[in-house]
Amino acid sequence: MKLLIVRMVGLLLLFASAVAAQTKVAGKMQCPKPEVVGTAEAGDQAGHRLTLEKNICPWSTPMEMLGEKSKDGTYVAFSENSPTQASTRGTYVGNMENGDKFFLNFDGPS
Repeated sequence: MKLLIVRMVGLLLLFASAVAAQTKVAGKMQCPKPEVVGTAEAGDQAGHRLTLEKNICPWSTPMEMLGEKSKDGTYVAFSENSPTQASTRGTYVGNMENGDKFFLNFDGPS
């Protein structure tokens, strides 16, 4: 009986953590044209280009996490483009109105 109770409590904690992890967060950023820090042709084929860019983006509709609202943030991204594919990866550092920061890494096709 004690083992059954321990199992049930464990399952309840597992489900509670899964529900908490699925909290949706939404907001809208307005990013101006990014500052291109540098661009270079890779040289292995025509049109294969590498670019490093930086941008500061304010939130037009703030995102809210734990009662605090997002303010703005900066991202730095590395893009690789060729005639047949493109990918971007980088890091976003966000600022909350209370001074806290949050960090996002992104990586994928662009």
